[in-house]
Amino acid sequence: MKFLQQANSIFKDIDAHQDGQVSFVLDSEHFLFDEHFPGFPVVPASLIMEFINLCVAERYTQEGVKFSISNAKFLNPMVPGNTYTCKFKVRSSEALFFSISDDAGKDYNKGIVSFMSESEVEHAA
Repeated sequence: MKFLQQANSIFKDIDAHQDGQVSFVLDSEHFLFDEHFPGFPVVPASLIMEFINLCVAERYTQEGVKFSISNAKFLNPMVPGNTYTCKFKVRSSEALFFSISDDAGKDYNKGIVSFMSESEVEHAA
């Protein structure tokens, strides 16, 4: 949980399950929610992507492997105080599907994580 500890300021009660799922609560007392947005606090998309990034770095990467997030969809606004679960499903040896939902099964985010070796990254540039 080395990487996930970095997310601990706004994401609380982080629980990395054995099956690769990660549950968390958004801290309703965090100062960010006073400003984003007053009267209707929501999590900025950039923080959601950073959380996915940290989860993938923690669980799925190895030395010499890079990854990118694509086809990210923001289906519903994530609000503080709720418990969410981030699930990962292996699509192939080169890709994962991710989704974030609440305890009732409502989907909030989904997308694809693609993996590449460092040499593939160098040849693509």
